[in-house]
Amino acid sequence: MEILNYSLVVLVIAIGLILGRVLAWMAKEEIKAGKKYFLLLQKALFCAVIFTLMYANKTNAQYTWIGAVIIFAYLAYFKKVNITITYVVLALAVYLSTKTDYFLLASSLAFLYGLPTGTLLKDKKFIALNLIVFLVTAAGMFLILK
Repeated sequence: MEILNYSLVVLVIAIGLILGRVLAWMAKEEIKAGKKYFLLLQKALFCAVIFTLMYANKTNAQYTWIGAVIIFAYLAYFKKVNITITYVVLALAVYLSTKTDYFLLASSLAFLYGLPTGTLLKDKKFIALNLIVFLVTAAGMFLILK
């Protein structure tokens, strides 16, 4: 994969977090009522990214489903998930998906993950930190593991 294509996809994924914050700013009243649905969507999209990556790497179907269920159960059990670690994992998943035919799907799911995450985050400094961590991790993996 060329560096320009990869860079643009990574930037679009990062914009998903910003668009989620804009969405929260535009619809302040709906955020409070839909918080539990945003949390559920956030966890389901993260599991979908991991599931896609496992499926793309030809992992046995039973292990893929079991892995996705275990990750979703883990995320459902812990109410507070470290978003920064999640974005590092997403950067890793996006990079690893460049080696498969499912790059577009994994990237789209990572972009969609940013929308509910951005709506739930209120601190602009924390959003900027997550963006920087994601961009540095994604760029570092592409340059180092190339």
